[in-house]
Amino acid sequence: MRNIGCFPATTEAANVPMVLHEPGILARYRPINQPWRYYFCSLFQLHNETVNVWTHLIGTVVLWTVLENYSDRYDIWNSNRPLLIFGVCAMTNNLCSSVVHLVHSKSPTVHYHAILIDYIGVAVYSFGTGIMTFYSNSDRQLYDILQNYYMPFLVVVTWINFTCVSTAKVVCGEDPYSIKRKVLQVGSMSLQAVLVILPFAPRYWHCYGNNVCSMSSLNHLTVCIVFFALEAFFFGCHLPEKLFPGKCDIIGQGHHFFHVLVTTNQIAQLHAIVVDFEDGMSEHCQLDIITLWSCLGVLMSAILVTFIFLRQLIPKDPRKQN
Repeated sequence: MRNIGCFPATTEAANVPMVLHEPGILARYRPINQPWRYYFCSLFQLHNETVNVWTHLIGTVVLWTVLENYSDRYDIWNSNRPLLIFGVCAMTNNLCSSVVHLVHSKSPTVHYHAILIDYIGVAVYSFGTGIMTFYSNSDRQLYDILQNYYMPFLVVVTWINFTCVSTAKVVCGEDPYSIKRKVLQVGSMSLQAVLVILPFAPRYWHCYGNNVCSMSSLNHLTVCIVFFALEAFFFGCHLPEKLFPGKCDIIGQGHHFFHVLVTTNQIAQLHAIVVDFEDGMSEHCQLDIITLWSCLGVLMSAILVTFIFLRQLIPKDPRKQN
C-alpha cells in the first residue's frame, strides 16, 4: 500500500473486490470500507479515479461559463430554450459522473448503487441531446412529420437505454472484463445515438442534392457525430491501459479520454444549437414547455421505478465472488 501525504494509503488491485477492478489498472485503488469523509477528501488525492473526477468537475465549470456567455447574447428562457435545457442536462450528467467516481469505491454495494445513479445522469444528458437535435437542428420536413411523436419516442428509447446499461451492470458487473456487458451497453447507447441523429440526418441528403448548398455548412453537426463515435470507442475499449498494464493507473486511461471527449462534444453541441439558431434553421421548431416537463416527469418516474427494481438484483455480498 502507498501512503500519499496525509491521506490514507492507496492499494493494489488484488486488495479490492473484483467488481472494483478496471482492465489494465493494477494499482492506486482506494481501500474499501473507509469513512465517507475519506472518499470525499480523496478529491485532492492521487488515485486511479482522480482524473475521472476532475475532468467532469472542470467540464461542468466550463459548460456553465459557456452557457452564461451565450445567455448574454440570446434569450435562453424563451426564444432559445433548447440551449438552456441542453446545458442543464449536460451539467447534470457531468456532476453525477464526478460524484460517482469520487465515492463508488467505498464498497461493492455502494459501487453498484453509484453506477446506477451515474446512468441516471447519462439518461438526462441523452434526453437533453434529443431535445437539442429535434428542436434546434432538425430537418423541417421531418420535423413536421414527427413533431407529435418524437418526444414520447425519445422518452421510451431513453428509458430503454437506461434499463439496458443498468441491467448489464447489475447482471454482468462482477466481471470487469465482461465483453457481454460492454456490447449490451454500447449497443443500447448506439440506439440512442441513432434517435438523436435522426432529426438532422435528412439535411445531409438535401444538401448533397442541392448545388447551392455546401456540405461544409453542416460541419457543426458532423463534428458532434465524430465526437459521439470517438466516445463510444474509448468507453468500450479500455485503451491504452490494456496495452500497457500498470502504466495508466493515474493518468492516460481510455475513460479519461472519454470524459474529455464528452465535455468537448457538449461544448460543440451548444455551438451547434447557436449556429442553427443564427442561420434561421430552427425557426420551424416550437418547444412546448408543458409537454417537455410532462415527458421529463414520465421519464424520471420510469427510471426511478426501474432503479428500485434493479436494486433488488444487486448481489448481496459481491466480495464473496473474489
